[in-house]
Amino acid sequence: MSTARPVRTPAPTVAPNVMRLSGRVVDSRTGNGIPGVCVVIGATDCTRSPITDDIGVWTVDLNLGQVLSWNLKFVKADYVQQEINVPSRPGTFTVDTITLLSFR
Repeated sequence: MSTARPVRTPAPTVAPNVMRLSGRVVDSRTGNGIPGVCVVIGATDCTRSPITDDIGVWTVDLNLGQVLSWNLKFVKADYVQQEINVPSRPGTFTVDTITLLSFR
């Protein structure tokens, strides 16, 4: 008896001038995903930034243009902010898991 293998649905393709970034934000003490973390890109603020989902996952598509790298800040009330810099390049990339330390 053979068992059917699940088929993965391919992710939508990314345009040649776009970088798709994704990752996860977790609590440094519990390891649980943190919902509602604002992913601030460059000099923007949280009003137009991606926000993590209920398990701490986020995704954003960035138009490359002349940008050499992206500065990302992970901001959530009651947590110490983290900041990383990601080189700009076309395609889909997953950022290492970001851990935030709670003030509580």
